[in-house]
Amino acid sequence: MGEKVAESLVDFRMGLVNSLGGQERSLAEHMDMLPIRGLYEIAVRVKDLPRSEAFYKDVLGLQEGLRDERRNWIFLYAGGDAGMVVLQEDKGEWPTQHFAFSVSESDIKQAAAMLKEKGVSVSEPVYHEWMNSVSVYFDDPDGHALELLALTDS
Repeated sequence: MGEKVAESLVDFRMGLVNSLGGQERSLAEHMDMLPIRGLYEIAVRVKDLPRSEAFYKDVLGLQEGLRDERRNWIFLYAGGDAGMVVLQEDKGEWPTQHFAFSVSESDIKQAAAMLKEKGVSVSEPVYHEWMNSVSVYFDDPDGHALELLALTDS
C-alpha cells in the first residue's frame, strides 16, 4: 500500500476514533462491515491466453506466479505481492471488464509515456476530485478498460 494511501487511512481511522470519544475499536465493529483491507486478486477472461500474457507481462510488467495448464489460466503478480491478475482463457462470449492498477502520483505521467512507447493508446490524465486522484485509461487486447490511478495530495 502506498504511503499516501496508508496516511489517508490512518487519518480516517483517527478521525473515527476521535468521533467515538477516543475509544479505539476496529472500523468493522463500528460500521457493521467485514474487515476487508483491500482487493488482492481479479480474474479476467481473455480470448487468446498467449496474446494476453504477452501484453500483461511485456507491456504492463506483471510477473508470472503460477501457470495452470489444466484450466489454461495464468496467475500474474501486479506490483510485487500487492495483488494478482488471473488471466483465464475463454473463447466464448462475455462482457468486458474495467479495473485499475495503482501507481504513485510521481510515476503516472512516465507510466503513460511508457505505454505509448509500446504502442498502447492512452487517454490524457483525468482528475477525479471526489476521490483525490488522477487516472489514465487504456485497453488490453480483449477490450478490457484498464486504468492507472494515482491518489493525489489535493
